[in-house]
Amino acid sequence: MRRAARSGPARPAQRPPARYPATVPRPSLILAVALMSACGTTSPRPAPDAGTPPTGDAGPPTVELGVGDSEFLPLAEGADAELVFGPQGGYHIVFGACLRGLTPVDGMVLSYDVRRADGALLGETPLGITVARLLRKPDGGFARVGDFVVLSITGPPDVLGATLTVHVSLRDAGGTLVDEDTRHVVVVDRL
Repeated sequence: MRRAARSGPARPAQRPPARYPATVPRPSLILAVALMSACGTTSPRPAPDAGTPPTGDAGPPTVELGVGDSEFLPLAEGADAELVFGPQGGYHIVFGACLRGLTPVDGMVLSYDVRRADGALLGETPLGITVARLLRKPDGGFARVGDFVVLSITGPPDVLGATLTVHVSLRDAGGTLVDEDTRHVVVVDRL
C-alpha cells in the first residue's frame, strides 16, 4: 500500500540512537586490541629452558656491552655511539647486551647507565629480563637489543663529540651482581 506524500516543510532526518555509549568500545575494537596483543606474546625463536644449566665449558657468567636495534653488535672501547632524537622529543642512545656462561631466567635485571667524564649521571635504564625477548646467539649466548638510555640533555650540543662512560650490569632475580661491563664511547649524530 502506498502512502500519500506529506505536505509542508520536511522534517530533519533523525539519527538512530547510538547502539553503544561513546565511552564503551565497540566489540570490533575490543577484538582488534585482543588480537594485536596476542601477536606480541610469541617468539619465532625457541625460549631457553630456564631450569637447565649451560652445557659444556661455558666459562664464568658474563655480560658484554654492545649496540643494535635488531642485532647485537659488540661495542669496542672508544667506538662511536649514535645520538637519536626520539619521537617524544628526548635524546637517547640505543644499547644492547650479550649474556654468556649462564641460562637467563625471568626476573634478572639488566641496568645501563651513562655518565660524563666527570662522573655526572646523564641517564640510566634498569630493565627486567624476559627470556622470551632474548635472541639466541650461535655461540650459545643470549642477546638483548634495542635498549634505550634516555639522556638528560637539552640538545645535541650538550654531548656531541664528548666521550661518555657507559656501564651495564646484570643482577640475578635476588639482586646479586652477576657481572658488569664498561666502555667509553664518543657521541655522534650521523643520521
